[in-house]
Amino acid sequence: PKLDQMLDDARKGLFDAVIINDVYRLARDVTHLCIIKRDLERSGIRVIFRKIPSENSPTQNLLVNMLGSFAEFEREMILDRTRRGRLHKVETRQQFIGAIAAFGYRYTPGNQTNPSGKLSINPQEAATVRQMFTLVDREGLSARNVALRLTRDRLPTRKGGKVWQRSSVLRVLRGTIYTGTWYYNKHKFYPKDPQFARSALSERKSLRQRPRGEWIPVALPKELAIISPSQWERVQRQLDRNRAFSRRNSKHEYLLSSLVRCGGCQGPFCGNPSRGRFSYRCVRRCKQISEVSESALDNAVWQALEAAL
Repeated sequence: PKLDQMLDDARKGLFDAVIINDVYRLARDVTHLCIIKRDLERSGIRVIFRKIPSENSPTQNLLVNMLGSFAEFEREMILDRTRRGRLHKVETRQQFIGAIAAFGYRYTPGNQTNPSGKLSINPQEAATVRQMFTLVDREGLSARNVALRLTRDRLPTRKGGKVWQRSSVLRVLRGTIYTGTWYYNKHKFYPKDPQFARSALSERKSLRQRPRGEWIPVALPKELAIISPSQWERVQRQLDRNRAFSRRNSKHEYLLSSLVRCGGCQGPFCGNPSRGRFSYRCVRRCKQISEVSESALDNAVWQALEAAL
């Protein structure tokens, strides 16, 4: 942002010269370096590098380009060493590296005495995580209803907010870290359309998920597990059912969907459209109880309600 502001001020003629300590302090990319330097000079601004001769000559331009190339090479080497170091910590040492800890945890960065950071459980947030999984596992609530329940119970978010969002709840319910397994290399930055960039120097990127085969699992210590793997699996299946049988995905509204239980396995009954014929069936497809016509079941329930009332 400050670089863009400087270029805007240069076009307005608010200053006459720019003094830079070294070439790599302006840019570590030769293309960006040339664009910035040329843009400033076209605006009548003198570019002065403190550590090299300041005369405006072909020799100086050659020296600037050479130092810019070395700076770009050094940047790529630093990135490569950093990437290799992080992969070594993850693959070989099975270590959680410095990242923003998920909800329910806190991360303490390393220091001179203990270079490795430490991941620990946040007791207050962990209790909220357990409540989220329990609401879905025992009551079959959707992520949206879980968010409404947490908001109603006035449980604070990580930032102290009072309103929970569905996306935040879903991120917790889908997280594998709560079972003791954390994945590295899950996401990758992809470039966006350059037409949305503010200038030729800015880079707009979007974060997308990599294929699951590229994820690197890290087994965390057992004491960091908040949810059992069996409960996590049940919650994932329930979330998938909630998404599949959501009202927004149905063209026909069944009055008794999820309100009637199967007599064989006690699973909920859901709507089952078939060529214009509407009926109810067990969501688990246990086949112990056959399909029931929608009109027959609805009429039976209505008659029982009328008799009771």
